[in-house]
Amino acid sequence: MMQTISTTLGPVRLLGENATPIWGMSNAERNRRMAESAAKNGSTLAPGHELVFNLAYAFDPLLLRLVLVPLLLVLAPLQQPTLWHSLLDG
Repeated sequence: MMQTISTTLGPVRLLGENATPIWGMSNAERNRRMAESAAKNGSTLAPGHELVFNLAYAFDPLLLRLVLVPLLLVLAPLQQPTLWHSLLDG
C-alpha cells in the first residue's frame, strides 16, 4: 500500500501496512498525528519535500524530530528503510 496524505507539516507518504493498533489507532493515524504535532511545535518541510513512513514500524516522536532536521536522513535498521525526509518523488 502507498498513500500520500496532506498534513500541516507537509505531504506525508505512507508505505506498507501494519494492522496492529497502537493506543487504539492505526499506525497510519498515529503517524499523521505525529506530523500534525510536529507542525504545531514549529517544524516544517521545505517546499518540494515530503516525509515518508514505512508503516511496518512504529515510531517514537523523537525519531520524527531527528529526521526532520537534515535532508535525506534515512533511518534504516537492518538495512530496511523505515522513516525519511526527501524530495517529492525521491
